Amino acid sequence: MSEKIEILGIQLDNDSVQEAVLCAESFLENTMMNVIGSISMEKLVLAKEEETLRESFGQLDLAIVGDKEILKAAGIQSAERLREAQEQQFFGEFMKMIVEKERSVCLLGETTRQLDELAADLKQRFAGIKLLGLCAMEACAGDYDRAVNEINVLAVDVIVSVLPTPEQEYFLMENKEKMDAKIWYSLGSDHREQHGVSYLRGLVRKIIQKEKLRSMLAKYEQERGLEHEPDHTEESLDRLGDDRCGDGPDGPGN
Repeated sequence: MSEKIEILGIQLDNDSVQEAVLCAESFLENTMMNVIGSISMEKLVLAKEEETLRESFGQLDLAIVGDKEILKAAGIQSAERLREAQEQQFFGEFMKMIVEKERSVCLLGETTRQLDELAADLKQRFAGIKLLGLCAMEACAGDYDRAVNEINVLAVDVIVSVLPTPEQEYFLMENKEKMDAKIWYSLGSDHREQHGVSYLRGLVRKIIQKEKLRSMLAKYEQERGLEHEPDHTEESLDRLGDDRCGDGPDGPGN
């Protein structure tokens, strides 16, 4: 496993996709449920004001960096690592591993329509996926206990959550010990479509988040009273500002 990186006082894993998938594979042999989380710029920005969200990051058994801008801000310059984050490669390789191992999956999200669309996409991309069920919070009237019961009845190996942040993190923190799955994967909004109106909306959101993250990083270093090292903080912020209009919203739709 690679050394962790730190950004805004939060430690994140910096594993290659291959290393992260091997780690996730080992979770399937554990007796307790392990948690994988995709960390986006949006989550980092929200975590600045949400202490509970910051705490939830510390409970991740495997934190997947979901935006290359996060790696840039942490001073990571490896072209391969940046591409892996940009293209959300871990999600695809993780799902391939789950299919190969013939492990079962259920989806947890806000609406039935949202989950139906995601399920159709996963079935198309990952032939042979054992998708046993969908659990929509709207169908459970927002009742966490009812949702947990529905998931446990399915007896799946993997729960993929696309609940929005911070509801996703609150749900997990309150119910982790009640669920019988091997892996919880907090995918969140990283599953968004990448075309049409959704693509443009996501592009604008990402540009705004990049500027917010840049501002937060500068303020964080200033508050800590640290001198900026020319080869790290200032250059990282400069890299974060590069190609600000060149990226689209990333996600498993690739």
